[in-house]
Amino acid sequence: MKVYFITGTDTDAGKTVVTQAVLQHLADKGLKTLAMKPVASGCEWDGERWINSDAVNARRHMTLECDYSLTNPYAFEPAIAPHIAAEEAGVSLSLEGLLKHFKQLADLNPDAIVVEGAGGWLLPLSEQLMMPEFVKAINAEVILTVGMKLGCLNHAMLTEQAIFSSSVPVLGWITNQPTVEPMARLEQNVTTLKHRMATAHLGSIAFDADWKQLALGSRIQLPD
Repeated sequence: MKVYFITGTDTDAGKTVVTQAVLQHLADKGLKTLAMKPVASGCEWDGERWINSDAVNARRHMTLECDYSLTNPYAFEPAIAPHIAAEEAGVSLSLEGLLKHFKQLADLNPDAIVVEGAGGWLLPLSEQLMMPEFVKAINAEVILTVGMKLGCLNHAMLTEQAIFSSSVPVLGWITNQPTVEPMARLEQNVTTLKHRMATAHLGSIAFDADWKQLALGSRIQLPD
């Protein structure tokens, strides 16, 4: 079973777009997939529980079925840092708890699980726990979403170095255009990243207001 963890250079870099693209790419290969959004804030009440729009979108593109609670075990209402939201809700986020939910997904025998992070790479989950510890524990390969906006060169290179320092493998990086108007000198910035990043460029996704309805899997290429 393959496990992919989607992180980003920062919040709103386009992790959800890339998660959709990766799930569609794997489905196009005929693989059985599940998705996970371990921790999410900024959730909405659906009459039964708090749900997260990113998790809901990922579930639309996975090929196997599971209960929503396995996709998104920790969902919080306020759109704030997850560890603060969890503390305010009286919820303890632990590595053991996250791994328990992950194992339940793995027990459904997918070929691949695509896990979407929150915020950037060094995300606190509690006073004791950081997201990279969970990523390492599930033996995931990281795909870095680079939001193409001013500052992305520094953010991308620093994030890649931070992932390496966490002793977690980086599969590569995908550029995403998060705004209608592309950043100035977009192609030159992508070229700079290709020269400076230590890992492979896996694809580019241009802005489209209807991205949730698009087949994005062909815009990226993952190694077998």
